[in-house]
Amino acid sequence: MYPIKTILHPTDETHDFSGAWKLTLLLAKDHGAEVVVAHVIPPPAAAFSEVDVAFQQPAVTPFEDLEILRQNFVSNDDIRIRHVVDQGDAGDVIVRLAEKEHASMIVMGTHGRKGLGRFVMGSVAEHVIRRAKCPVLTVKSDWEP
Repeated sequence: MYPIKTILHPTDETHDFSGAWKLTLLLAKDHGAEVVVAHVIPPPAAAFSEVDVAFQQPAVTPFEDLEILRQNFVSNDDIRIRHVVDQGDAGDVIVRLAEKEHASMIVMGTHGRKGLGRFVMGSVAEHVIRRAKCPVLTVKSDWEP
């Protein structure tokens, strides 16, 4: 059997009761794995004017975001959960975190966009699938166990 010791669960929302979160907890419980919940804050957007460049600050600070993750991503079972907040391009940060945390696998939700929506929004899941060194399990957001 493939040993699952650490599961990385990246989330783009700070309150997640999606199928990916539920499956992450089920797998962690079955394998006695630790879960690392990661939220990636996009880099600050630059606003240009004729005289200056200003960077827009995120709605919440990384510290506040970490506290929100700690409140919303918990388990009633005896599952070890750590929370990580990082900043940058989501796909790149998730792949880097998976390597840094020695993740056995990544379990992440996907919105399942197609066509123009996928082209315009890009696909973080596809980026992670192509570049991660560990297995990546994508779960449709409306999946129920």
